[in-house]
Amino acid sequence: MTLFHQPKDTIPVELTYSSSDSDSDTHNSSGSEHLSDQVITDDDNSEIDEDDEVEGYFDLGDPNWQCLNCGAFMWYQERKCRTRHTTIPEFQLCCHGGKSELPLLQEPPQLLQHLLFNRFSSDSKNYQAHTRIYNSMFAFTSPGMQLNDQHLRGKGPPTLRIQGQVCHRIGSLLPEEGDQPKFAQLYIYDTENEVRNRMQNFRSNKEIDEEIVNKLKSMLDEHNVHAKAFRMARDLLQNNQVQDLKLQLIADRKTDGRIYNKPTVSEVAAFIVGDVHTGSQRDIIMHKKSGHLQRINEFHASYLAFQYPLIFPYGEDGFRSGIQHRFSHQTEITKRNRLTIKDWLSFRMQTRKDEAKTLICSRRLFQQFVVDGYAMMETERLNWLRKNQPKLRVSKYHNLHDSSQGKNSTASNKRGQRVVLPSTFVGSKRYMDQLYFDGMAISSAVGFPDLFITFTCNPTWPEITRELNKNNLKPQDRPDIIVKVFKMKFDLLMKDLTKKHILGKVLAYMYTIEFQKRGLPHAHIIIFLHPSSKYPTPADIDNIISAELPNPETDTELFMLVKKHMLHGPCGQENNKSPCMSNGREACFAMGFLGDDKEYIGAIREAHGWGPELQLTDQELENLTLLEIEKYLQANRRTLKSFKSMPYPDGYVLEQLGNRLIYDERDYDIPTLKQEFNQLFSTLTDEQRKIYDQIMEAVDKQQGGVFFLHGYGGTGKTFMWRTLSSALRSKQEIVLTVATSGIAALLLLGGRTAHSKFKLPVPTLDNSMCKTEHDSDLADLLRATKLIIWDEAPMAHKYTFEALDRSLKDFMSNTSNSTEIFGGKVVVFGGDFRQILPVIPRGSRSDIVHSSLNASYIWDHCKVLTLTKNMRLNQGSTPEENKEIEAFSKWLLLVGEGKLSEPNDGTAEIEIPKEILITEFENPIQGIVESTYPDFINNHRNHEYLLSRAILASTIEVVESINDYVLGLMPGEETVYYSSNTVDRSDMHNEDMLHIYTPEFLNSLRTSGVPNHIIKLKIGTPIMLMRNIDQAEG
Repeated sequence: MTLFHQPKDTIPVELTYSSSDSDSDTHNSSGSEHLSDQVITDDDNSEIDEDDEVEGYFDLGDPNWQCLNCGAFMWYQERKCRTRHTTIPEFQLCCHGGKSELPLLQEPPQLLQHLLFNRFSSDSKNYQAHTRIYNSMFAFTSPGMQLNDQHLRGKGPPTLRIQGQVCHRIGSLLPEEGDQPKFAQLYIYDTENEVRNRMQNFRSNKEIDEEIVNKLKSMLDEHNVHAKAFRMARDLLQNNQVQDLKLQLIADRKTDGRIYNKPTVSEVAAFIVGDVHTGSQRDIIMHKKSGHLQRINEFHASYLAFQYPLIFPYGEDGFRSGIQHRFSHQTEITKRNRLTIKDWLSFRMQTRKDEAKTLICSRRLFQQFVVDGYAMMETERLNWLRKNQPKLRVSKYHNLHDSSQGKNSTASNKRGQRVVLPSTFVGSKRYMDQLYFDGMAISSAVGFPDLFITFTCNPTWPEITRELNKNNLKPQDRPDIIVKVFKMKFDLLMKDLTKKHILGKVLAYMYTIEFQKRGLPHAHIIIFLHPSSKYPTPADIDNIISAELPNPETDTELFMLVKKHMLHGPCGQENNKSPCMSNGREACFAMGFLGDDKEYIGAIREAHGWGPELQLTDQELENLTLLEIEKYLQANRRTLKSFKSMPYPDGYVLEQLGNRLIYDERDYDIPTLKQEFNQLFSTLTDEQRKIYDQIMEAVDKQQGGVFFLHGYGGTGKTFMWRTLSSALRSKQEIVLTVATSGIAALLLLGGRTAHSKFKLPVPTLDNSMCKTEHDSDLADLLRATKLIIWDEAPMAHKYTFEALDRSLKDFMSNTSNSTEIFGGKVVVFGGDFRQILPVIPRGSRSDIVHSSLNASYIWDHCKVLTLTKNMRLNQGSTPEENKEIEAFSKWLLLVGEGKLSEPNDGTAEIEIPKEILITEFENPIQGIVESTYPDFINNHRNHEYLLSRAILASTIEVVESINDYVLGLMPGEETVYYSSNTVDRSDMHNEDMLHIYTPEFLNSLRTSGVPNHIIKLKIGTPIMLMRNIDQAEG
């Protein structure tokens, strides 16, 4: 006989049944059987014993067995004692063997019955599709949970997944001035427009029916005790009967929770005048206006009723502490005699003949209830562990941890009250460690595992579909049924493997049960076989595993099963709703069009399997990881300290890093710099030597000083910068070389733009300062700096210099020079006021002059040094060229000083000499290219030829036209490169703007400083590097 266990997305395995052994994994905790005439079996043939030999699909039947104690309908395989057969089984899951006794839920009001169970009316379909939204409209409390919606980006059934701690909060009776009413406030504030106010928060959902909202409001006003209490508060506040009114939400009940769960208004709320309060600590006192939220205790009797008014329409009590077990001569006596949240939830999430199905038929709202209930259960367990640490003897853990951390450990000094989670707490580190060590012990004892089996839940199993069809539900609406059926089938599979040995004699096994992203459980099983049952050859393995489609003619049934459950359907444009097509990026990743970290992550995982077992604590791993991130950030002039939400490596780790900024400024080739300095110093002119001596004297005295080196182009300002920087850097002193423009900064060794180096804000205002902290690495670098060189200073706004001055004074506040200009640092500016001045948008001539450096208070402290001799006059190859250069230089000097076309009032027409104009040409672009680059075809790979000439254009369009023309002159095949442009989401404050900046729009941008979307290149094409991300690495 054969049997098929057929989970979804797994290979079907043919299982041959033999004589069975008893299941020794379970035991009967009750010593006798209890007969009752209340047992109901509607179909005697619907239950198939798991020990029978069956061919085909093994059907568990329906949950037709009724618990003798609470009346819940259960599957036969859920019975308490599964080691023997009985006609009157007992059940433990529903009521803990009769110990849990709670009042049954009453049938909901007529309106809610219609909305929940009617399958045909439009309003019921609308309500069933939006149960969570309608419930949220009328909830008294706000859910405090962090939702994880990463798995909801693709197609598939909806799933609610949370992260972190879950809690419920409630605010004041009335909203603050200018705020909209929310949750419980909607029952009191502006009730004349209540329906509109409730729908206001969900206005983006056009499917919400206003008529349904109005009917639900009337229903709750009539039946819900909490709604009645808040309506009474509304009446008192509207009539101004009480000035200082508070509403007390009573947490405890005096009635027996095993019998009563439908309280009256006086039992759930009380009105307080003044400061009198006689309730328990779990009571909630709602003030008229408070401006803050209060957290409701999980043991508050109305905790669930406040959050789920459409599951508990009468305001029925949820779990409350102190509900006693029901004892009889048939129940076991245990140390604990009260219900836990787990017991309460297990009782509530069952189907009974005489109990309303409001909870289990609430669809997506039931999903939220299940997740919320689990969070309550885990909170109860954590609270117990927190209060019972002495019983767990955690002091030994504390002493061991303190010893391992050491007396001087930063982490040990900063820790608060530590709560130890024992290995019995599911999900804790000790729990996972214990399972791991148990698995390693088994592996070391019996050897390597032989079989790896995956068993996956199939939501279309007949047992599931039959149960769901009774109430017109979908698999995602009843996760409890999904889990029940999966667990029963999984137990049968494990019995087949470990007791009946259908795949060989089993020595040991391990398994883990996980939940997929969409909520379906699946198990990974590892089997250790006896040496006599192993599969040493591929032929032996083929006897139990098939990796091909069965023959559709000879094995039709198995072929249909594989085709239905294992073949992946089409995706892409043929099936846009395929779950794998979450956002359309998968194909781009597969083709390599988009970059990601998958290859890096895969390499790390691979190395994890064979790499050495380094014994590092989690804290050490975190610190080393943060250290690597800090290295990359510092290479880009950033630091983890700039990101407030990110942790920072501990001090002992940073010792090996130090200050990367200072290290880079001292990481020069000293012998090469000394040789360069000697060569430069020997060629200084008398004029340059005097300037050099004055600046170096101020540096040596360390008393500060501000200089402005003035000179027109060609007088040797860059030469002076090289001489000064090499003189100090050869002594391992720190010199910061910056420039106002990026092109000028490229001419300086270690040059940066001033905004990048000093972190000057953009725009820079009259009170701005550098965007860095007082204890940052940049501040330490500025303190250690001997000389600051700022080239092309006239181009910068005076506010940039003043911002640097204020920042340096702040950084040097602990020194005697803190009141001096620039904190006592030596600063040398350079430039020519005849050239470009600060750019002031729509500014007048006076505005531009007023924003210049010489209009700042800093200019009063500047000592002006002047270079007058043009050093470029002798760079021509012939005497005629030198004369042309000298004439052109004099003409530029006259233009800069405004001495042409005199007299004038600041505006004059300038006549360009004909000898420097190109007058004969057919194509202007061709004419200027041939004039600037003569014999280009034979010199296009000559670096000196290209570096000695350039064409300056006024607009980007002209630049592109010239580049295209020159590229056409170059020999070789043209290659086209396309950019991949996206918007940096970290800089976007409005997510809606992302839809505006489409890739097509970004590709169309043509602006200075950003390459075009399309770049055409040939071998040998000169390329200018516009931004060097890591200059220290070249």
